[in-house]
Amino acid sequence: MINVLVTSIGSFSSEIVIKNLKVIGNRVVGTGIYPKELIAEALYVDSFYQVPKSDSLEFKKTLLDIVYRERIDLIIPLTDIDVDFFNFNRDAFKKSIICFSNKNVIDICRNKMKMIEFLKKSKELIQGPPTWALNQFKIEKLDSSFLCKPYDGRSSNGIVVTNKISEVKELLESELSNKYIIQPYIEGQIVCVDVIRDDRFKHCYAMPREELIRTPKGAGLSVKIICDDFIIQNSIKIAERLNIKGCVCFEFIRDKEGKYYFLECNPRFSGGIAFSCIAGYDFIGNTLKIFEGKEICKMPELKEQFIVKHYQEVVTCRM
Repeated sequence: MINVLVTSIGSFSSEIVIKNLKVIGNRVVGTGIYPKELIAEALYVDSFYQVPKSDSLEFKKTLLDIVYRERIDLIIPLTDIDVDFFNFNRDAFKKSIICFSNKNVIDICRNKMKMIEFLKKSKELIQGPPTWALNQFKIEKLDSSFLCKPYDGRSSNGIVVTNKISEVKELLESELSNKYIIQPYIEGQIVCVDVIRDDRFKHCYAMPREELIRTPKGAGLSVKIICDDFIIQNSIKIAERLNIKGCVCFEFIRDKEGKYYFLECNPRFSGGIAFSCIAGYDFIGNTLKIFEGKEICKMPELKEQFIVKHYQEVVTCRM
């Protein structure tokens, strides 16, 4: 049995992560910014800690205390904010294994401009849409809609879709202008691909899904697992070129003509990782194997299927 710290356990992926870790006999410690009574997943962990927000000066000290007190072996960050924090503070937590790729890989994945530029080096890979740093974008006229988003954004925060020069100029004149990219707005079907790569034994598997109904923040609610060999093989190639270790999620959009464009990489378990686990592959348990130096299981043959998220009310505390 190993002690695993799972952060931000109120997030979309937390329930399946906690469940699958415990099924294989691990002790799970969870953290969240809200009291235990307000987080359903806190019922399932062996120990829970309410922590300050990540931008607080106390956040780092609090997590270090938890890691020491609970003798944490592995750390699984579940949100982009957590990924950024642990990527920056690797040395402080070097006594525990953080379950994501090396710093250079995370730096690329968490910067949408760097990721687009990385793909340009390999023309055989699926490319992103034309992309400019907003503060280098020359505005003359907008013949169609454009999408502006933070280069290190998360959960669709800060996204602006517009065909108005005035709105783009407003962003350009703001203090955020050097933190945004701008792309043509593409209509189409969002396809998310959960990818797991074992950098030691060189195994890599991918499971794509069409996200048919999503929350405004981009989390899938109703999906279809698809057997699309083109997107599977391209996702594997991208993961191998990046030298991914562990599990990530690539997000693509397929336009009306069937052409794919790469949108972003989330270097952590996706909010919809439960869909992929239900569809037949334990991404959580196999990710743990990678960071324990063990060989991962082969992914079984995919079967197309619809899967929907189901909410359930639970009592967390009776007075």
